[in-house]
Amino acid sequence: VIFCGNGYSAEWPIEAEKRGLPNLKNAVEAAGQFSTEKSKAVFERMGVYTPEEVDARAECMYENYASCIETEANTLLEMIRTGVEPACAEDLAIYAAAGGPMYNKRKDLYASVTTKTDSLEALMASMPEECVAAAQYCCNEIKPHMS
Repeated sequence: VIFCGNGYSAEWPIEAEKRGLPNLKNAVEAAGQFSTEKSKAVFERMGVYTPEEVDARAECMYENYASCIETEANTLLEMIRTGVEPACAEDLAIYAAAGGPMYNKRKDLYASVTTKTDSLEALMASMPEECVAAAQYCCNEIKPHMS
Protein backbone atom coordinates (compact mmCIF):
# COMPACT_ATOMS: atom_id res chain seq x y z
CA VAL A 1 0.00 0.00 0.00
CA ILE A 2 1.53 3.29 -1.07
CA PHE A 3 0.16 6.54 0.28
CA CYS A 4 2.32 9.60 -0.23
CA GLY A 5 0.18 11.89 1.89
CA ASN A 6 0.18 12.56 5.59
CA GLY A 7 -1.09 9.47 7.40
CA TYR A 8 -2.17 11.67 10.33
CA SER A 9 -4.22 14.08 8.22
CA ALA A 10 -7.95 14.07 7.70
CA GLU A 11 -7.44 12.81 4.14
CA TRP A 12 -6.01 9.43 5.20
CA PRO A 13 -9.21 7.92 6.68
CA ILE A 14 -11.04 8.86 3.48
CA GLU A 15 -8.29 7.34 1.33
CA ALA A 16 -8.16 4.20 3.48
CA GLU A 17 -11.91 3.75 3.15
CA LYS A 18 -11.69 4.18 -0.65
CA ARG A 19 -9.06 1.44 -0.75
CA GLY A 20 -11.02 -0.83 1.56
CA LEU A 21 -8.31 -0.64 4.23
CA PRO A 22 -8.92 -0.59 7.97
CA ASN A 23 -8.05 2.64 9.72
CA LEU A 24 -6.75 1.42 13.06
CA LYS A 25 -6.49 4.36 15.41
CA ASN A 26 -4.49 2.82 18.24
CA ALA A 27 -2.22 -0.05 19.21
CA VAL A 28 -5.03 -1.96 20.90
CA GLU A 29 -7.06 -2.05 17.68
CA ALA A 30 -3.93 -3.09 15.75
CA ALA A 31 -3.18 -5.93 18.17
CA GLY A 32 -6.74 -7.15 17.77
CA GLN A 33 -6.38 -7.23 13.99
CA PHE A 34 -2.99 -8.90 14.23
CA SER A 35 -4.52 -11.97 15.84
CA THR A 36 -7.65 -12.47 13.73
CA GLU A 37 -8.26 -15.87 12.18
CA LYS A 38 -7.54 -14.38 8.75
CA SER A 39 -4.20 -13.00 9.92
CA LYS A 40 -3.27 -16.26 11.58
CA ALA A 41 -4.01 -18.13 8.36
CA VAL A 42 -1.80 -15.77 6.34
CA PHE A 43 1.06 -15.99 8.83
CA GLU A 44 0.82 -19.76 8.94
CA ARG A 45 0.54 -20.15 5.16
CA MET A 46 3.60 -17.93 4.67
CA GLY A 47 5.57 -19.83 7.32
CA VAL A 48 6.00 -16.74 9.49
CA TYR A 49 4.15 -17.75 12.68
CA THR A 50 1.99 -20.58 13.92
CA PRO A 51 -1.44 -19.56 15.24
CA GLU A 52 -0.12 -20.05 18.78
CA GLU A 53 2.81 -17.75 18.07
CA VAL A 54 0.43 -15.09 16.71
CA ASP A 55 -1.63 -15.31 19.90
CA ALA A 56 1.51 -15.08 22.04
CA ARG A 57 2.78 -12.06 20.11
CA ALA A 58 -0.62 -10.35 20.36
CA GLU A 59 -0.64 -10.99 24.11
CA CYS A 60 2.80 -9.34 24.32
CA MET A 61 1.44 -6.35 22.38
CA TYR A 62 -1.48 -5.97 24.78
CA GLU A 63 0.74 -6.35 27.84
CA ASN A 64 3.27 -3.86 26.52
CA TYR A 65 0.58 -1.29 25.76
CA ALA A 66 -1.03 -1.63 29.19
CA SER A 67 2.35 -1.54 30.92
CA CYS A 68 3.41 1.64 29.11
CA ILE A 69 0.14 3.46 29.86
CA GLU A 70 0.21 2.26 33.47
CA THR A 71 3.78 3.54 33.88
CA GLU A 72 2.88 6.90 32.33
CA ALA A 73 -0.20 7.25 34.53
CA ASN A 74 1.70 6.36 37.70
CA THR A 75 4.45 8.82 36.77
CA LEU A 76 1.86 11.53 36.15
CA LEU A 77 0.21 10.81 39.50
CA GLU A 78 3.53 10.97 41.32
CA MET A 79 4.49 14.24 39.60
CA ILE A 80 1.18 15.84 40.50
CA ARG A 81 1.13 14.60 44.09
CA THR A 82 4.75 15.48 44.85
CA GLY A 83 5.28 18.58 42.72
CA VAL A 84 2.17 20.20 41.30
CA GLU A 85 -0.18 19.98 44.29
CA PRO A 86 2.40 21.30 46.80
CA ALA A 87 3.20 24.18 44.41
CA CYS A 88 -0.51 24.91 44.07
CA ALA A 89 -0.95 24.93 47.84
CA GLU A 90 2.00 27.29 48.24
CA ASP A 91 0.66 29.62 45.55
CA LEU A 92 -2.84 29.52 47.01
CA ALA A 93 -1.49 30.48 50.43
CA ILE A 94 -0.03 33.66 48.92
CA TYR A 95 -3.44 34.73 47.59
CA ALA A 96 -5.49 33.52 50.57
CA ALA A 97 -4.93 36.62 52.67
CA ALA A 98 -6.04 38.96 49.88
CA GLY A 99 -9.04 36.86 48.89
CA GLY A 100 -11.06 38.17 46.00
CA PRO A 101 -11.46 36.90 42.46
CA MET A 102 -7.79 35.95 41.94
CA TYR A 103 -7.88 33.72 45.02
CA ASN A 104 -11.22 32.16 44.10
CA LYS A 105 -10.10 31.50 40.55
CA ARG A 106 -6.94 29.77 41.73
CA LYS A 107 -8.77 27.84 44.44
CA ASP A 108 -11.24 26.44 41.90
CA LEU A 109 -8.52 25.60 39.39
CA TYR A 110 -6.32 23.87 41.95
CA ALA A 111 -9.31 21.95 43.33
CA SER A 112 -10.04 20.69 39.83
CA VAL A 113 -6.43 19.45 39.53
CA THR A 114 -6.89 17.45 42.72
CA THR A 115 -10.30 16.15 41.63
CA LYS A 116 -8.96 14.97 38.24
CA THR A 117 -5.95 13.39 39.95
CA ASP A 118 -8.16 11.58 42.45
CA SER A 119 -10.28 10.33 39.56
CA LEU A 120 -7.21 9.01 37.69
CA GLU A 121 -6.03 7.30 40.86
CA ALA A 122 -9.42 5.59 41.20
CA LEU A 123 -9.27 4.45 37.58
CA MET A 124 -5.82 3.00 38.13
CA ALA A 125 -7.08 1.08 41.15
CA SER A 126 -9.73 -0.56 38.95
CA MET A 127 -7.32 -1.85 36.30
CA PRO A 128 -8.38 -5.30 35.04
CA GLU A 129 -5.89 -8.17 35.42
CA GLU A 130 -6.42 -9.91 32.05
CA CYS A 131 -4.08 -8.45 29.40
CA VAL A 132 -6.64 -7.69 26.63
CA ALA A 133 -9.07 -6.14 29.10
CA ALA A 134 -6.23 -4.15 30.71
CA ALA A 135 -5.06 -2.81 27.35
CA GLN A 136 -8.60 -1.83 26.34
CA TYR A 137 -9.17 -0.22 29.74
CA CYS A 138 -5.93 1.75 29.43
CA CYS A 139 -6.86 2.86 25.92
CA ASN A 140 -10.49 3.76 26.58
CA GLU A 141 -10.46 4.91 30.21
CA ILE A 142 -7.03 5.82 31.53
CA LYS A 143 -5.34 7.43 28.53
CA PRO A 144 -8.23 9.83 27.75
CA HIS A 145 -8.30 10.82 31.42
CA MET A 146 -4.62 11.78 31.27
CA SER A 147 -5.13 14.48 28.63
